[in-house]
Amino acid sequence: MINNNRLFYNSLSCLAWVIVAFLIIPKNVYADNPDNPAVWANTCTSNGGKILSLAIQFDHQKVSGLTRDFCEFNSNTIVGLEVLSKSTPTLAATFVQELYISPIKPIPAPSGNPAYDVCLELSGTMSINNDATSGYYVPGGQMSMCVFGDGSMLDAQSLLYLASGSEPDAKALITSTPLPIVIPDIYAKRPAIE
Repeated sequence: MINNNRLFYNSLSCLAWVIVAFLIIPKNVYADNPDNPAVWANTCTSNGGKILSLAIQFDHQKVSGLTRDFCEFNSNTIVGLEVLSKSTPTLAATFVQELYISPIKPIPAPSGNPAYDVCLELSGTMSINNDATSGYYVPGGQMSMCVFGDGSMLDAQSLLYLASGSEPDAKALITSTPLPIVIPDIYAKRPAIE
């Protein structure tokens, strides 16, 4: 019986040390860690961008606790901070790096909104927010957020600016290795949306 008690207390003592070590050793917070959101925010602000903490809204009301940080460049380009990760590629970063949009060749837009159609062609989903009815609210403007399957996101119009070369300074900040995926042909004929 004594040996069992000693084994129990030794196991409990080891477990306590593991818990203490887990609580006091910082996780993923080193200043030079490229996957630290603080590094992404610094990349944004040190290159002329500003951080936007946007809240989700539904029917003109903020949904408590659901905010996300974005980087805004020149009031034209808004990207999720995760797109600025230097080491972890995202779908949004890959499309910004690999998609080419001609500044002079019109994009087929069955819906009448090229940004919307490009987002859908890239298998993104759109969260269109006009007058803060739903989606991410941007004071004084409309934001059409394109959200990809990995959770990365950027304003759909920003994707067009970046892919067409209209925002070369912002595009240069997206440096992760692109994902090995096939980029859809956005100039292919598509049926009209009904």
